[in-house]
Amino acid sequence: MTADYGVRSTRRGSSIIWIVLAIGVVGLGVLVYRFWAGQIAVAREWTIAGPPCPAISREALIAAGLQAAPQGDLRGFPDMNSDYDNVRFGRRFGYVSCAGIHDNGGLSLDSHPVCQFTRPVVVTVTSAKGVFYFNTGGTAPATVTVQDGVPRCVLANRFKVNHNYLTDPSSTDAAAGAG
Repeated sequence: MTADYGVRSTRRGSSIIWIVLAIGVVGLGVLVYRFWAGQIAVAREWTIAGPPCPAISREALIAAGLQAAPQGDLRGFPDMNSDYDNVRFGRRFGYVSCAGIHDNGGLSLDSHPVCQFTRPVVVTVTSAKGVFYFNTGGTAPATVTVQDGVPRCVLANRFKVNHNYLTDPSSTDAAAGAG
């Protein structure tokens, strides 16, 4: 009796394909898990609780002398504007940092803009739903979340300013400077 060493089993080749496929599925699962875990962490970091900012009308803003000076007018301060995700955020002073946060605590594919302000005095939000004004005062930080075009402002933030960018251009920080 002679052994038939020349015949190969088709089962051996298919098991390698299944192993490679299983490794690919596990790798994809790890990538998806890391993505969502990161989104959840960012959503937690940018979800700020605090007392609501006082809303103010345009007329009350002008009456209080808090409106922006016209462009080029040296007697007052113009609003500093930042556009983020089809929403314009204006402020009188300070720094702002914005991020797109995934809805539902980071689990959704939809997102909304959130901006944190150091000491803006006045925050102006222009969205598809209109123009909104908040008087935060001169010393209070603020966080504005805009969902479905409607802003919600609280007098709190977790914003840290990296002052090293003034002296060390190689330092990186996600925060946008004043201006």
